[in-house]
Amino acid sequence: MHSSDRCSGCGCRSAATTLTYLNLGENNLTSLPTQIGNLTNLTYLNAANNQLSGDVSGWAKPLSLVAKWSTVWLRDNDCLNAGGDTDLEAWLTRGDPGWRGRC
Repeated sequence: MHSSDRCSGCGCRSAATTLTYLNLGENNLTSLPTQIGNLTNLTYLNAANNQLSGDVSGWAKPLSLVAKWSTVWLRDNDCLNAGGDTDLEAWLTRGDPGWRGRC
């Protein structure tokens, strides 16, 4: 039996739809994939203490629209921005006032 056969028709869900906690802190990451925005059950994301820089709106905006969101940590990265989206800036600041990093 293949792993894909085990969930066929049994109502199984992939980890992408059930993941709630993701700790990527202190991994020397330089970017995050936009697919993180597809993790609609995510309530905690730690991406602090990496080397992230630039516009985070591609992955952060979808997460900001999830009502059950609780924590996002982005501090201690390089210079981050929200692509000019003031609502996203406010959401990120509520979660982590130091999210902009070393700007």
